[in-house]
Amino acid sequence: MKSFVLTTTLLIILLSNIAFGAYCKPPKYKSGPYTAIAKVEIGGISKQSGLSDGYSDYTSSVSAAKVTKGKDVSISIELYYNPSMLSMFEGNLNVRVWIDWNQDEDFADPSEEVVASVKNCSSVNMSNPTVMFTTSFNVPSTAKTGTTRMRVYEDMPFSDGHINPNPCGYLNSNNGLGQHGECEDYAITISSGTPVKHKLTVNKGSGTGSYLAGTNVVIIAEQPQPGFEFDTWKGHTDYLDDLLNDTANVNMPDQDIILTASYKALTFSFTLTLQWDDKPLVGANVDLSGTKKVTDNSGTVVFPLISYGQKILTITKANFKDIKDTIILIRDSTLSFVMESTLGIDDNYSKSSQIQLIGNIINRNSGIDILYDGLNTESIKISIFNMSGSIMLNDKVTLNPGLYKIKLNQNMVSGIYFINFKLNEYQVTKQIILIE
Repeated sequence: MKSFVLTTTLLIILLSNIAFGAYCKPPKYKSGPYTAIAKVEIGGISKQSGLSDGYSDYTSSVSAAKVTKGKDVSISIELYYNPSMLSMFEGNLNVRVWIDWNQDEDFADPSEEVVASVKNCSSVNMSNPTVMFTTSFNVPSTAKTGTTRMRVYEDMPFSDGHINPNPCGYLNSNNGLGQHGECEDYAITISSGTPVKHKLTVNKGSGTGSYLAGTNVVIIAEQPQPGFEFDTWKGHTDYLDDLLNDTANVNMPDQDIILTASYKALTFSFTLTLQWDDKPLVGANVDLSGTKKVTDNSGTVVFPLISYGQKILTITKANFKDIKDTIILIRDSTLSFVMESTLGIDDNYSKSSQIQLIGNIINRNSGIDILYDGLNTESIKISIFNMSGSIMLNDKVTLNPGLYKIKLNQNMVSGIYFINFKLNEYQVTKQIILIE
C-alpha cells in the first residue's frame, strides 16, 4: 500500500512539471515582494523589470542575448532587498543562473548552472533599496548553437528558513514560507564564433561579393552611357569614404549593404564670338534652342551650362544674310563666325559650305566619302569625335575639287560619331553613323 502511495506521489510530481510545458515553471510567492530582480544585463540586452516575487517569462518579449562558444560573458543583476527586513535577517540572497546548453529543455545537465553565488544586500536603505551583482562565466565549446533558455534566480537563503536554490524553485516543495525571491527566463542565442561574411551588392558597378566585417572593398562605377557622367553613390553610403567619386572604398559593416552608382547628363558651356570686319558684332541676337534668347552687346556670348547633344544655333543680324546651321556642340568648344559687310556672309563660310558628306551612314571598312566643289585647292582640318568628346581621328588634308575619301581608324567601332571640318576661321560639325 505504501508503495502505491509513493508511485502515485511521483506521478503527481511529473504531471506538475508537464503542466507548464517541457521547462518547469516556478510557482508564485506566498507573500511579498520582499526581494526581487530589478534588472538583468547580458549579451547586449538590458531588461528593467518590476519588483515582484515569483516567476516572469521574457523569452518572447525581450530580444535574445547573444553569446559565443568558448568566450567569456559578463552578466549583471540588480537585486532588490526590502530594507525593513534587515532587522530580522542578515541581508543575504542566493543568486543562481542556469542555461540549457544542450537545448534538452531542462537545466539538470553538468555545467548548466553557470552562476552560484551569495550576495549580501545589507547596504540597502529606503532611498536606495538595490545592489548590483556582476560576474562572468565561460560558454562551453560543446554548447549547441542556436537559441535556448536562460533562467536567472534569486531567493533568501536556507539559513533564513528557505530551500536551497533549484531551477524549479518551490514547485515541488512543502516549505511553509514559500519563495521570497524571483525567477526570470530569457532567450539566449549561442553562435559558433566562426566569422560571418555579409553581402555587398553594387548596382551599376564592380565590387559585389561577400566580405567579413571590417574588410576594405574598392568599388568602381560602370562607364557612363554617351552623354552622361558619374554623379554620386546612393544607398548605404555611411560606409563609403567618398560618395562623389566613381572609385570609392567601402568599410564593410557587420550587415548586408547595397550601393548604387547614379549618373547625370553631361553639361558644358561654350563661347560664341561674332565679328564684322574684325570688330565685335554689337547688338547680335543669338538664340540657342532650349535656352532663352540672349542679346549680346560685347560681341562675345558665353552660354550657361547645356545638356550634351545636338542643338540648333541661329545667328541673325539686320541687313545681312542670316547664317543658319545645325551645330553638334563639342564639350567646352569655341565657335567663331566672321561676317564681312561686302558679302553679307564670310567667304570662308561659302567655301566650307561646298564640302558635302556623301551620306551620313558610313560603312566602317569603306571610309567616308566627301565632295568638295570649290574652285580652288584648300587645306582643311578634319577631326572625328565619339559621343563622349574623345578625338578618334585628327588629320589635315589638301582638297582639290572633286571626291575625296577619308580612311577611318580601325579602332573605331560601330556607333554615332561627329565629323568636324575646319577651314581657316570657320568650322562645321556633322553627325555620322558607322556600321559594319
